[in-house]
Amino acid sequence: MLIAEQWADCGVVYAAAGAKYVRECLSSLESLRRVCAWVSVTIFTDDVRGFPLGELEYCEVRKLTDAADGFGFKIAAMRGSPYGRSLFLDTDTRVLGNPEILFALLDRFDLAVAMETYRAAAVDGVPEGFPEFNTGVVVFRRAEVVTSFLSDWEKCYSRRRSEKVPPKHDQPSFREVLYSSDVRLVPLPSEWNFCVTHPAILNAGALIQILHSHEPERSEQRVLRKVAEQSRVFLPGVGELKPSRVTVFDRRWNFWFRGVLWPLRFLGLFFGKK
Repeated sequence: MLIAEQWADCGVVYAAAGAKYVRECLSSLESLRRVCAWVSVTIFTDDVRGFPLGELEYCEVRKLTDAADGFGFKIAAMRGSPYGRSLFLDTDTRVLGNPEILFALLDRFDLAVAMETYRAAAVDGVPEGFPEFNTGVVVFRRAEVVTSFLSDWEKCYSRRRSEKVPPKHDQPSFREVLYSSDVRLVPLPSEWNFCVTHPAILNAGALIQILHSHEPERSEQRVLRKVAEQSRVFLPGVGELKPSRVTVFDRRWNFWFRGVLWPLRFLGLFFGKK
């Protein structure tokens, strides 16, 4: 456990530009308060009126309007963090475990982030063996090397936006700048950024701590809130798999059409040929 003096310089940062993301931010903040009621929070937004300021304890709302788009807004919010140790959270996160352990990582490292669950896009000058990271949950400390990294990331993303085929998100530029930086990086385990938008693996012995989903209530009902006895694979829109068997499906028709009828259709095509 971190002592109170250490917590005084720790905080959570959100970036919420637009009504949809303001709503998501309030929902994520509510989940954070259930497990960590006293940690400081700073929200960067283009709509201060969207937040009930009198009802948000240990929370500061700052207006930010000079970002080019949502991803640029996110980078600017991270650069503007007032904390010595920061935890940035996308608005579509649900905090299920106390994030105190994440701040403790910064005793030895500059930045912590989880690897992305899909294959990285090619980036010039970056080897294929260097992974892409999911920037929905980022832990970082105030240091010259991190300040320089965030500034270079912002510039790289801005430059890429002007290309003939602009990037769909901020992660390729994050990967490009991180590869050439001197930041001391530690990868976060998947349970600290469990993103169910893509197929995801929860390792045996792990308990989901931060759920990353645009439908957090529904996703939280899907995932088991207990330590996994064996590794599990979550398939978006389909269900949950264990190495031994299929255990849960979100929709019964998904099981029949995807899990049973496809082999039958294949056999029909094979034996139906004359």
